[in-house]
Amino acid sequence: MERNRKILKIGLIVITALVVISYVGVYLLFLDEPIVMEHYIEEQVYFGHLDGPRPVHLELNYVTNATDHRVVIRVDFPEYPDLEVYASEFGMHGGFPMFINGQQQTPGSIKARYNLRTVYLEFHFDDDDLDAESVAITEALIQFSDGSVVENEIGSINFHFAEERSEVVESKSISGFDHRTVTEFTVNEDVELIGIESEFLPLIQENLELKVNNRDIGEIEGMKIGARKIISVVSNIRSPEVQDKNLRTLKLRPKLRFLRENGEEETTALTVGGHRGQEYDFLEILQYLHQRGDL
Repeated sequence: MERNRKILKIGLIVITALVVISYVGVYLLFLDEPIVMEHYIEEQVYFGHLDGPRPVHLELNYVTNATDHRVVIRVDFPEYPDLEVYASEFGMHGGFPMFINGQQQTPGSIKARYNLRTVYLEFHFDDDDLDAESVAITEALIQFSDGSVVENEIGSINFHFAEERSEVVESKSISGFDHRTVTEFTVNEDVELIGIESEFLPLIQENLELKVNNRDIGEIEGMKIGARKIISVVSNIRSPEVQDKNLRTLKLRPKLRFLRENGEEETTALTVGGHRGQEYDFLEILQYLHQRGDL
């Protein structure tokens, strides 16, 4: 009888300890507010259409607690408060944000204590926005369905403005699979390549293979391309070995710089296969949040 009591006592102590550890773990892993992942995105905005520049569609990824059932209903950018942006976690339909889904379920992908979520953004620009050559966004004010607002650093989203058509570049085509992208176009006059530029190339350079007509980008300066010849730019991005870098979202639109026959410099935007930091498990999220100092 005494032995059974001891076993029962030990069992109760173990159960109590496990409950305490569980509550402590939940407390330590709890996020005080949603955390937006790092995004480094370049987008080219073309103007010249009769009805103004075309809308730009982007995705913003964030992580929150699995018990958080709020949804994002609005996103503003303090650096550009007049920027027209539509936001929804349920996608866009006919240019308008959707705020419910058919199952009435909380969107996202549950990873143990956390939920990975995506906000779909649609940017609208007008002629006033095109006074500058580019716009860089680094912070976001995110409003949720319960009225709460969270301010987050988002990395950097850079919009570059340019004319719709080039006098030199013709027949541009873009194709891609996985992290490999090919941009091909012809030039209608002799040109001399200068190089490729992008604010975010240093972030990805060690994991990026980028070639122009089978030459590494460090070897293309002074390269001459004859009229009616094809310029082929092939990019391939390998997933970084360093975990915190692997969880970034990268989407690059670097510019190929070249000289025309008359000596004028011109650029054309390229597409580089991006890396989307969204498909990872609970332990990787935990490591990422710890490295960022959010836990």
